[in-house]
Amino acid sequence: MVGGGPRWLIEAVYGDRSELWEGFDRIGDKNAADKKIWLSAYILIGEAASAEKVDTGVAAASRDLRDALLSIEAVARSIPGQPFADAFMAARETLDGKELPYPLEFLRFTQMTPEAQRLLKAAGRAWVFGAMGSWNDVGVDAALKPRYESASKALFDALARAVLVVANSTYRR
Repeated sequence: MVGGGPRWLIEAVYGDRSELWEGFDRIGDKNAADKKIWLSAYILIGEAASAEKVDTGVAAASRDLRDALLSIEAVARSIPGQPFADAFMAARETLDGKELPYPLEFLRFTQMTPEAQRLLKAAGRAWVFGAMGSWNDVGVDAALKPRYESASKALFDALARAVLVVANSTYRR
């Protein structure tokens, strides 16, 4: 999971072919009055044949994420001095419909269902991988290590599927 996991690409679908795009972000004006400091660019990296079927199972992905969050929250509560259990609980609450403490402004431009929006928001809250001080950096004793690794993999897989399913839920063929 070094570097945050796999590459994330955008697939723009056109009938029998798809374009694959990759996004890049960099910091712009760190002192921007509106606090929007990121500059983003997207580059076309290639084309591919369109997939016949895509995973759009928001309900199933939500169940998978909820199960993973319950499992990893129990592990996190077994680790003294770590704040992650509350993050996992907050992600579950978001999945249940509790609003984020901040808006995701881009959602008003999407055609996502409320269920897909909740899944995306919950996945964002539960993403604890790949930065200094992240879940990956937690040291656990040998007795807890198998549960920690299993729960971590289940959460990572559920989060990756959640993002994929949310994106696919906007797919119109």
